[in-house]
Amino acid sequence: MYRDPKTVTRVTSLGAGPIGGGWTAHFLARGFDVTAYLHDEAETPAFMSILNTAWRSLTELGLAPGASLDRLRIVTDLEESLEAAEFVQESGPERLDIKQALYAQLGAILPPSVIIGSSTSGLMMSDIQADLHDTRTHCNWPPVQPSISFAAG
Repeated sequence: MYRDPKTVTRVTSLGAGPIGGGWTAHFLARGFDVTAYLHDEAETPAFMSILNTAWRSLTELGLAPGASLDRLRIVTDLEESLEAAEFVQESGPERLDIKQALYAQLGAILPPSVIIGSSTSGLMMSDIQADLHDTRTHCNWPPVQPSISFAAG
């Protein structure tokens, strides 16, 4: 049902803050094609500042073959950001109502084979998914915790 993770080449990163920017930089440094969804075009300069700061450190640590900032595409339309996504990393605001609405949209747009990862550290995936009819697996790997939790819809 799910794509083999080793075959994923296209990632969508949702969120323009430090966590979303960090994940975007990480995926680019690992050689993925990344589409970043920003809520508003005005977020682009701050997002690029985060990304460029992270990129300097990641470059020093070592980039994967094919890693490049040129593999980044920034869009402000959610549906457009999800076109051809093979994995989605959600790093939106830590508000249950926002995440529930976003996950409902994602479930309506994405095929069930696309796994959605979340960086939430203050919300339970079971609460985010409480009212969803989407049966895909959502995984949570908050950057400040060494564990990963999974919740099936």
